[in-house]
Amino acid sequence: MHMRIKERQAVALGCVILAALVAGQFVLRPLARRIESLERSVTSGEKALDQLRARVEEHAQLKTDLAALRARLADEKAGPGPLTLLETYEKEAGLQKNVAYMKTDKTPLLTPYVQTRVAVRLEAVSLDQTLALMLRVNSAQMPLGFRSLQIRTSAKDPKLLDVVMEVVSVGKE
Repeated sequence: MHMRIKERQAVALGCVILAALVAGQFVLRPLARRIESLERSVTSGEKALDQLRARVEEHAQLKTDLAALRARLADEKAGPGPLTLLETYEKEAGLQKNVAYMKTDKTPLLTPYVQTRVAVRLEAVSLDQTLALMLRVNSAQMPLGFRSLQIRTSAKDPKLLDVVMEVVSVGKE
């Protein structure tokens, strides 16, 4: 059976189209999906790398802060504890009558260091008094810092505040 030239061309064209469809279905589509997947992976990898770089910078800052804190603790002389300092600062700010409670808690850290937390509840105090106490704590000679601070309108007088603050100190045992 002999085919005419036009029939041969039509069959060849059909084979080429069929080959292109098969190649598109089984080669080009999977490649395109793989490229999209790789692009998403590269994008997420770049984001992770950016986060890692930020963490490296944060780690370097924390390392510097730790070295400074260790040097400060090494030079620290035995002085009043955080509870005594807070009581002094409250007297200076005129808050001794507003103290509802002061609780202290010690947590051992790496030997010979200990973390001391002092929770203080002040009732019916003004914003100025609260700020004066906070500024005094921040300017303390020993390493003191705020762990938490809660400020609410006082139940006794809506013009005043009830404050619960937790102050943390790190020092030698």
